[in-house]
Amino acid sequence: MDSTGKETKYDQSTFMKNPEYPDGMTNFRKDLASLFRYPREAVEEKVEGTIRIRFVVDEKGKLTNIRIVEDLEYGTGEAAIRALTQASNKNWTPGLIRGVPVKVEYTLPLRISTRVGSTSTTRTTRRF
Repeated sequence: MDSTGKETKYDQSTFMKNPEYPDGMTNFRKDLASLFRYPREAVEEKVEGTIRIRFVVDEKGKLTNIRIVEDLEYGTGEAAIRALTQASNKNWTPGLIRGVPVKVEYTLPLRISTRVGSTSTTRTTRRF
């Protein structure tokens, strides 16, 4: 209740704000997909599927603790890390809880295919 006795309702955005890529998450996904370079061995073996990358956006907006959670082998995980590192050379706006910057962990699926133009990212998951 507020000072007048009225019930005050708050939505989640009052207390939590997700980290933001400088150009927005849609552009982050596009940048990541365009920067991914298929390793030669993976092309030769026609490797396709989903790589899962986990990373933290820290309180300063820097990406830390980048690691592969699910790999397709043949250098695909390392290529995904390189693409993520290149796409994130700019600082993100950090996540906030009650206005205080916090670390937020993301898991990002990266779907790769040997077909031209078919590398994509799907919905990310995050944890505060």
